[in-house]
Amino acid sequence: MKKVLLYMSFLILTICMGCPPDSDTYPVKEITYEAMTRGQFETIHVKSNILTYKTRTESKETTLSSKQLKALYKVLKPIKHKEVDALKAPSGKRLYDGAMAAVVIFKTQTETYQSSSFDDDNPPSELKKLVRLLKSFIK
Repeated sequence: MKKVLLYMSFLILTICMGCPPDSDTYPVKEITYEAMTRGQFETIHVKSNILTYKTRTESKETTLSSKQLKALYKVLKPIKHKEVDALKAPSGKRLYDGAMAAVVIFKTQTETYQSSSFDDDNPPSELKKLVRLLKSFIK
């Protein structure tokens, strides 16, 4: 009897910890990172497990692995997507073309939430891990 309980506990733990969260239950369905300045832009768009990356000179599409999706959900979990428009940018280089002006856009089933503008190389602390992770997916 103890072996069966131990086996069942192990099985349940493996199932719960081994898979990324069900994207159907997560409110954010699409994430877009957009950065632009005169003559230059970068877009990273994630929908389901497909990542699309575009610049002025490059365009590619990749499928995210379950490990990458799990990392993405982990980084997204603490972000309050409904409040990103109130985030303060830590620097202002984008105001004089010293950096690309960037935003992060979260789309749910019915709503779209856009962050306030920030320098592409210096996002607000609440979005820093997300931006770094999205950029790491394109390397």
